[in-house]
Amino acid sequence: YDRYTHQFLIGTLVAAIPLFMLSSKMNLRDNVFSLWGQKHSLVIYLYHPIIYEVMRIFGSRFFPDYLGDINKFTPIIGLALTLLFSIVLEKTFPTIFNVLNGKIAVKKNLKYV
Repeated sequence: YDRYTHQFLIGTLVAAIPLFMLSSKMNLRDNVFSLWGQKHSLVIYLYHPIIYEVMRIFGSRFFPDYLGDINKFTPIIGLALTLLFSIVLEKTFPTIFNVLNGKIAVKKNLKYV
Protein backbone atom coordinates (compact mmCIF):
# COMPACT_ATOMS: atom_id res chain seq x y z
CA TYR A 1 0.00 0.00 0.00
CA ASP A 2 1.73 3.14 -1.22
CA ARG A 3 1.46 6.01 1.23
CA TYR A 4 1.24 8.70 -1.48
CA THR A 5 -1.40 7.19 -3.77
CA HIS A 6 -3.96 6.27 -1.12
CA GLN A 7 -7.63 6.90 -1.83
CA PHE A 8 -9.09 7.44 1.63
CA LEU A 9 -7.73 7.85 5.11
CA ILE A 10 -9.65 7.68 8.39
CA GLY A 11 -8.06 10.98 9.40
CA THR A 12 -9.76 12.59 6.42
CA LEU A 13 -13.16 11.67 7.81
CA VAL A 14 -12.20 12.71 11.34
CA ALA A 15 -11.08 16.13 10.08
CA ALA A 16 -13.82 16.67 7.48
CA ILE A 17 -16.86 16.32 9.73
CA PRO A 18 -15.83 18.95 12.32
CA LEU A 19 -14.61 21.29 9.58
CA PHE A 20 -17.94 20.98 7.79
CA MET A 21 -19.87 21.62 11.00
CA LEU A 22 -17.69 24.63 11.84
CA SER A 23 -17.90 26.15 8.38
CA SER A 24 -21.68 25.72 8.19
CA LYS A 25 -22.07 27.77 11.40
CA MET A 26 -19.62 30.55 10.48
CA ASN A 27 -20.81 33.72 8.81
CA LEU A 28 -17.86 35.67 7.44
CA ARG A 29 -17.63 38.68 5.19
CA ASP A 30 -16.41 38.19 1.65
CA ASN A 31 -12.65 38.14 1.34
CA VAL A 32 -10.14 37.14 -1.31
CA PHE A 33 -10.44 33.44 -0.47
CA SER A 34 -14.23 33.40 -0.77
CA LEU A 35 -14.03 35.25 -4.08
CA TRP A 36 -11.45 32.78 -5.37
CA GLY A 37 -13.70 29.95 -4.23
CA GLN A 38 -16.69 31.37 -6.07
CA LYS A 39 -14.79 31.97 -9.30
CA HIS A 40 -12.20 29.21 -9.44
CA SER A 41 -13.37 26.20 -7.42
CA LEU A 42 -14.84 24.31 -10.37
CA VAL A 43 -11.74 24.85 -12.49
CA ILE A 44 -9.55 23.68 -9.61
CA TYR A 45 -11.71 20.62 -9.04
CA LEU A 46 -11.87 19.62 -12.69
CA TYR A 47 -8.31 20.32 -13.81
CA HIS A 48 -6.09 19.62 -10.77
CA PRO A 49 -5.40 16.02 -11.93
CA ILE A 50 -3.79 17.42 -15.09
CA ILE A 51 -1.58 19.71 -13.01
CA TYR A 52 -0.64 16.76 -10.76
CA GLU A 53 0.34 14.69 -13.79
CA VAL A 54 2.46 17.52 -15.20
CA MET A 55 4.10 17.90 -11.79
CA ARG A 56 4.81 14.16 -11.66
CA ILE A 57 6.38 14.13 -15.13
CA PHE A 58 8.36 17.31 -14.49
CA GLY A 59 9.50 16.14 -11.05
CA SER A 60 10.57 12.68 -12.20
CA ARG A 61 12.51 14.15 -15.10
CA PHE A 62 14.27 17.05 -13.38
CA PHE A 63 14.28 16.13 -9.66
CA PRO A 64 14.38 12.32 -9.44
CA ASP A 65 16.43 12.31 -6.23
CA TYR A 66 13.99 14.59 -4.40
CA LEU A 67 10.74 13.11 -5.69
CA GLY A 68 9.81 11.59 -2.32
CA ASP A 69 10.20 14.94 -0.58
CA ILE A 70 8.31 16.79 -3.30
CA ASN A 71 5.42 14.30 -3.12
CA LYS A 72 4.78 15.32 0.49
CA PHE A 73 3.87 18.81 -0.67
CA THR A 74 2.09 17.86 -3.89
CA PRO A 75 -1.42 18.83 -2.68
CA ILE A 76 -0.35 22.32 -1.63
CA ILE A 77 1.81 22.92 -4.70
CA GLY A 78 -0.90 21.48 -6.97
CA LEU A 79 -3.58 23.71 -5.46
CA ALA A 80 -1.36 26.79 -5.82
CA LEU A 81 -0.45 25.98 -9.42
CA THR A 82 -4.02 25.18 -10.42
CA LEU A 83 -5.30 28.38 -8.78
CA LEU A 84 -2.56 30.37 -10.51
CA PHE A 85 -3.44 28.74 -13.84
CA SER A 86 -7.11 29.58 -13.31
CA ILE A 87 -6.45 33.22 -12.36
CA VAL A 88 -4.08 33.78 -15.30
CA LEU A 89 -6.54 32.11 -17.66
CA GLU A 90 -9.37 34.32 -16.38
CA LYS A 91 -7.33 37.49 -16.88
CA THR A 92 -5.82 36.65 -20.28
CA PHE A 93 -8.45 34.48 -21.97
CA PRO A 94 -11.82 35.09 -20.29
CA THR A 95 -13.79 33.25 -22.98
CA ILE A 96 -11.73 30.09 -22.57
CA PHE A 97 -11.97 30.44 -18.79
CA ASN A 98 -15.76 30.67 -19.02
CA VAL A 99 -15.96 27.58 -21.21
CA LEU A 100 -13.68 25.59 -18.89
CA ASN A 101 -15.71 26.84 -15.92
CA GLY A 102 -19.00 25.68 -17.44
CA LYS A 103 -20.33 29.08 -18.47
CA ILE A 104 -20.98 28.40 -22.12
CA ALA A 105 -24.28 30.24 -22.55
CA VAL A 106 -24.19 32.99 -25.14
CA LYS A 107 -26.02 36.20 -24.36
CA LYS A 108 -28.01 37.54 -27.27
CA ASN A 109 -30.00 40.70 -27.56
CA LEU A 110 -33.46 39.43 -28.34
CA LYS A 111 -36.34 41.73 -29.15
CA TYR A 112 -39.74 40.65 -28.05
CA VAL A 113 -42.48 41.50 -30.52
